[in-house]
Amino acid sequence: MRKYFILFALLCLTSALSAQLPQFSNDGEDHYYYIKSNLGKIYLADQGVGKAVRTANLQIASSMQWKFVGTKDNCQIVNAEGHYMWLGGKAISASGDSEEAGSGGGNNDKPLRTQETAWSNGFKLAAHPNKGNCFTITPTDDSRNYGFNVWGGNGTGKTIGLWDNSDGNNAFVFEDIDDVTTGDFPVEGATAFTPEHPLTLWYNFPATATLVDNPWMEYGLPLGNGRLGAVLLGGIQNDEIQFNEKTLYNGSPTAYGDHGRYANFGSVFVKDLSKVFGEGKPVQDYVRYLDIENAVAGVNFRSDATTYTRRYFISAPNNVVVARYTAEGADKLHLLFSVTPDHAIGAGTVAYKDGGGSFSGKSTTVSYAHQFRVVSDGTVATTDKGIEVSGATQVTFYMTAATNFDPSTPSWVKGTTSTLKTTASSTLDKAAGMDYDALLADHVSNFTNLMGRVDLNLGGSSTKSTDKLIDYYATESNRKTPDGLFLETLYFQYGRYLEIACNNLFVAAPSNLQGIWNNDSQTDFWHCDVHADVNVQMNYWPAEPTNLSECHLPFLENIITVSQDKYNYHTVAQKYRAGVRGWMLPTENNIFGGCSQWMAFQIKTLAAWYCSHLWQHYRYTGDKDFLKRALPAMLRAAQFLKDISTHKNPDGTYYVDDEYSPEHGPQGGHSTAFAQQNTAELVSSIIAGAAELGSDSPVSSTDLKEMTDFYAVLDKGLHTETYGGKTCLKEWYDLSLNSQGDAAGHRHLSHLMALYPYGQVSAFTTDPDQKKLWQAAVNSLHVRNATSVTGWSGGWKINLHARALEGDAAHDFFGLMLHHTGSYKIDMAGQGGCYYNLWDAHSPFQIDGNFGYTSGVAEMLLQSYDGNIHVLPALPSVWKNGSFKGLKAVGNFEVDATWQNGKATNVVIKSVIGKPLNIQSATDLTTVKVVNQNGQAVEVTRQEGQSDVYTILTQPGDVITVDYTQPYDPTAGIADARKPVLKGASYNLMGQPYVSQKGSIKVQKGSKVLVN
Repeated sequence: MRKYFILFALLCLTSALSAQLPQFSNDGEDHYYYIKSNLGKIYLADQGVGKAVRTANLQIASSMQWKFVGTKDNCQIVNAEGHYMWLGGKAISASGDSEEAGSGGGNNDKPLRTQETAWSNGFKLAAHPNKGNCFTITPTDDSRNYGFNVWGGNGTGKTIGLWDNSDGNNAFVFEDIDDVTTGDFPVEGATAFTPEHPLTLWYNFPATATLVDNPWMEYGLPLGNGRLGAVLLGGIQNDEIQFNEKTLYNGSPTAYGDHGRYANFGSVFVKDLSKVFGEGKPVQDYVRYLDIENAVAGVNFRSDATTYTRRYFISAPNNVVVARYTAEGADKLHLLFSVTPDHAIGAGTVAYKDGGGSFSGKSTTVSYAHQFRVVSDGTVATTDKGIEVSGATQVTFYMTAATNFDPSTPSWVKGTTSTLKTTASSTLDKAAGMDYDALLADHVSNFTNLMGRVDLNLGGSSTKSTDKLIDYYATESNRKTPDGLFLETLYFQYGRYLEIACNNLFVAAPSNLQGIWNNDSQTDFWHCDVHADVNVQMNYWPAEPTNLSECHLPFLENIITVSQDKYNYHTVAQKYRAGVRGWMLPTENNIFGGCSQWMAFQIKTLAAWYCSHLWQHYRYTGDKDFLKRALPAMLRAAQFLKDISTHKNPDGTYYVDDEYSPEHGPQGGHSTAFAQQNTAELVSSIIAGAAELGSDSPVSSTDLKEMTDFYAVLDKGLHTETYGGKTCLKEWYDLSLNSQGDAAGHRHLSHLMALYPYGQVSAFTTDPDQKKLWQAAVNSLHVRNATSVTGWSGGWKINLHARALEGDAAHDFFGLMLHHTGSYKIDMAGQGGCYYNLWDAHSPFQIDGNFGYTSGVAEMLLQSYDGNIHVLPALPSVWKNGSFKGLKAVGNFEVDATWQNGKATNVVIKSVIGKPLNIQSATDLTTVKVVNQNGQAVEVTRQEGQSDVYTILTQPGDVITVDYTQPYDPTAGIADARKPVLKGASYNLMGQPYVSQKGSIKVQKGSKVLVN
């Protein structure tokens, strides 16, 4: 025991010695500091003479700048306005309506205030006994060792009282005002802003000037190229560009326990040294924005004499973060560029030279490197603090970062730090050597090729800033207005924007719980990892239906890689049961296949859920080469489940034993709907995939027979019970929906996989028994009716209600998804919604809800999971008129639609690969105008046994238009009757040149002939 005591004492001594005292202002030169609480990014701010000093977010203001006059044992603390700190006066209660009330933490009987004269007492500074590099501030006459304490803990608006100096709320640090990288000048916001493109988030204040506890989460604007991510806070005095790289994890590929965390790479700070702005010289007409149509962000502002612009983008073609600073007018730019690696990643020293900066290091698995470069028409100088640019009218900043992540080997790495540095330097050489406008044009072209594929028009428009728009939407009646409809459209497209920004084919790794954005390597938010019991899957729900199939591939390629026997998930399967085939996937993972042990062996069908994405990608694209590579991964996952499905239900069907319905419970010998629906989906997909490929299938006949036999005896997870007087889909084979006492209130909907994301039960079936199962699933959805849920849960419910054909119920959840929350901590219920930057809130920020909303809107407008196209299946009444373009349907069809008074008026469908087109329509398609891209009428056939499903045979590239406003016209596109018939040519019944196509009918010698 003694040796541990000595070690503890040495640690305390080390902390005390490393704490840095402020420089005292006794030599005729003042030295000012910001006094920061160690609880968070909160600082001591003077509220005025006689009033309580309170905590606040940092602002560049004299009321927050303090100097220390005297010695560490007896000093006065004075701010730049000449106000002195003192303790006393009237006590402040924890709550109440008075100006002095409300700081939390009980009754503050001796609050910190300011006055215009020196305090008769004084203060002493000492190293904090428990917090290294922190100080306590204590009255000199206090004999109890009581000092400054943030009353009520972390947060703004807290008063300062006295408490025991061993308390964590008593720890403070002193930041030299010349070294701060946050806070801002006084800002006067623009009163109006007209963006270049309507789909733009905008604000008239910097995030750095707000009074929220987490400006990054609340107001940061994200950019990304699928590899590099950046969040912009829009500061003027200090412009922070916080950045990430998708593969910077500190976990290992063999972990079974501590799988590590996704890391923050660091921040670039661009400090304004010009002295143009400050007290009495505010920033004028400020606006910052993020244009999600071209992925360009900006900040505009001016002084009395000069107009300033800042533009930011991250180029995928050139793999660089670019920021351009310009000044038009009498004033010139004087900026200092520096970079700070995240404190937790163990980076080497930052080196500044030749107009740029760099650092590098190594994490558990990957090595990494970062470089930036500055190019300007002004003077560029290198200092020990960074790259200083003066006398400039324009400055362009280029930055890149990378790791040696490489999934082609089980070590997951290739190359060294040295090769990373060489590659980074070459990347910057190329980018800096390009004309800026050409670099920007390449970026915009690359991004809009993806983003511009889909358009949604609900009749909305708005001139409100994004924060004001979210507040406006909180009133239910406002949701029917043009502003409300615009926000719903913006949020839909924002999900597509984030999908593109998170994913790049050149990085075969899935996005994590926060996409590719994280500003804290020590985050408690589930390690910012890859969560596999709904979250990472939801990240890719919009990819196929919103025409972003390429953005699905980073996840899919990762699945194909980690499914192989030489990777960790095979080892995890062996840990569960030695001798089994295939692989299994735990809940908490990193991108290398490392995992934690949390619920590892209670939720064993997550690999099956992963594999459903492989099958979905094939169904939407028809890419048979991809399917050949995907089927072995699917088969290995199914073999594992076959090997462990050794228990029988009373009805004789086999099930995966010892399962847990995520995250609802209970653990034990139960057959869960979640596990069985996952397993059934996987096995049926393998059988269907093998049929699609025929003789080219990598699934052997022996394996196919095993899967077919397994499917025949498998519990499909579609059992029902009577609950609340209605037939409902069960969550467990042998337990009631309310067996856990929270049938209505739980956030998870695991037993409804059959309804969404799968299509195992369908609203469109004509089979009476299958229709009953669909209704049972809908009834079970109605039972699980909690609205005070997390963001991702609300997103899932939008999709489920869409599949239930309940458009208004789906739309009701928009109120949850677009409800502003101010919670930045883990909260499992009641704080779902969004932040003012439109990031989804769990809380905290968790990106899956953004994607759940976007896929849900797509499901409301278009469904095709059963192989038929259903236009406007769950249109809410509030969307009376509108249009969409470019949504994707199974079979690789691109669909446009226009509607009036809730009914489709015009539908245009492009057949990309030429599969038969099946359309479900309440209107008889043989009675309305249906033509191809040449204006020629096409043959429409009603499917046998399906009174409202019609088939049109297509060739690749055909565009079929259904005009519901025009009657059938048999003469549309018929060749001129006077034109001679070509000898040997074939014609259809419309008189059009006939193209032979399998499954079609032609007339030959007076008889109908089926073309085989």
